Amino acid sequence: MTIAAMRVAILDIDGTLHPGSLGLRLLDALVARSLGNLGHARAVAEAIARYRVGAITHPEMVRAATDAYARAVAGLRQIELEAVAAEVWEQERERLFPFARPLVHLLRGAGLTPFVISSSPDEIVRLLARDFSISYSRSSCFEVNDGVYTGVCDRMPALVGKARLLSDCFPSDALDLASSFAIGNSPADADVLSLVGHPVAFEPEPTLAALAVERTWLIADRATILGHVAKLFGG
Repeated sequence: MTIAAMRVAILDIDGTLHPGSLGLRLLDALVARSLGNLGHARAVAEAIARYRVGAITHPEMVRAATDAYARAVAGLRQIELEAVAAEVWEQERERLFPFARPLVHLLRGAGLTPFVISSSPDEIVRLLARDFSISYSRSSCFEVNDGVYTGVCDRMPALVGKARLLSDCFPSDALDLASSFAIGNSPADADVLSLVGHPVAFEPEPTLAALAVERTWLIADRATILGHVAKLFGG
């Protein structure tokens, strides 16, 4: 018997389902509780600020911010970070874009399997995935030794490549990519948008916006996304 290939909906979080960054909200909460290294936490914000004014490229920003984030949580116990992540998620789940839950419901109803890939830390991303009953997720992971963060990043989707994380989870013949969907807002999402038959650049950053125009990808915003997706999947 032939098993039908899976149609997936690849979902970005930061700037897409959420107006900000879950990872930065978590880092702010750690600093507010005097947990983590303040100097390295500031370095994360500085790298992002430099990118926003065009002083460094997106990959340079990701590398610098990732290194600083890993150093910012070095020495923390994993149980401490997980406890703060749970508190932050209870606040941030209310700040998701209003379309976020209806979008996932619409995609699931169309027969697609949601798959979250985010550069925010796994400790908070997996809480979103559980809240949305999403079985598949990949996010940033920081090395832990004897329950304590070492200051090393094991996995950062924006550096590894989201398409690679997808292929690590599923063999190529297990997915029907031509009928699959992806949504994201930054250059880090371009590789998965390129893979699927239904790519959506959501309120994209300038670099992604230019690429979306060049490749005739759908561009949507918070007011139009549900209508666009309903049309894509016959709703």
